[in-house]
Amino acid sequence: MKKYTCVILDEDIKNANRIHKIITSITSLECIAIASKPKDAVELIASESPDIIFYSLAKSLENVNFNFNFLNELKATIAAHSAIMITANSGEYLQQALRNNVFDYFITPLVKKEIQQAVKRYEEQFTDKHKLKTSISNSNNTHQNTVICLKSYGDYKYMLSKEILYLKADNNSTDIYLSTGEKISAFKTLKHFEQLLPYPFVRIHNSYIINSEHIVRIHTGKNICYIKDINTKIPYSRSHRNNILSLLSQISRENYIEV
Repeated sequence: MKKYTCVILDEDIKNANRIHKIITSITSLECIAIASKPKDAVELIASESPDIIFYSLAKSLENVNFNFNFLNELKATIAAHSAIMITANSGEYLQQALRNNVFDYFITPLVKKEIQQAVKRYEEQFTDKHKLKTSISNSNNTHQNTVICLKSYGDYKYMLSKEILYLKADNNSTDIYLSTGEKISAFKTLKHFEQLLPYPFVRIHNSYIINSEHIVRIHTGKNICYIKDINTKIPYSRSHRNNILSLLSQISRENYIEV
């Protein structure tokens, strides 16, 4: 198994050691250094070119601006294959971090499974980046005109994929909610649709897949997505948080103005 090198940047040594303990328990990661001072961190990253940088935001509010100024300095230093992953004690600066194109954002205490999922995404995006971009581009170009046919005992129901707002699991069947206000039940599992439907359909919960093009609001404090033109609030779960982070990052890279 390939190991990815990483460094930890944290002014709090005790917290850095807690992060280090989790990292060393993940077989695909190798922590090569811990730095507590910005100057040491820049020199270390420039010389070692680690794959992943775990950067902890300072807990004190007065240091937050420095954190993000230093983040820009880091981005100018790191190699093309390097990814910055933020750790913080709240989600307050999630949007700001994503606007700075960090790869991921973790809220402490860290969960080993979430780190493993992020490493897997890193492997997919940085070792086969061209293939990934091509796949997303193709799905963006074709999904709007995709016709979906649900067959049941001689009954053929047709819909455009862009009409789907979200899908909700109902035991071994799935309810499909359309922009027309119609609800259609399909005798297929949500997992089946997760494998069938490309981006912009995103699994955000064990019970939900959403069409991200119909999202008008994401509340990271309440773990809720809001769907355009309806009052339905769709929850997202911690286990699918990385999908939400990727979605926020994707939205911020498009025609985007924050006021």
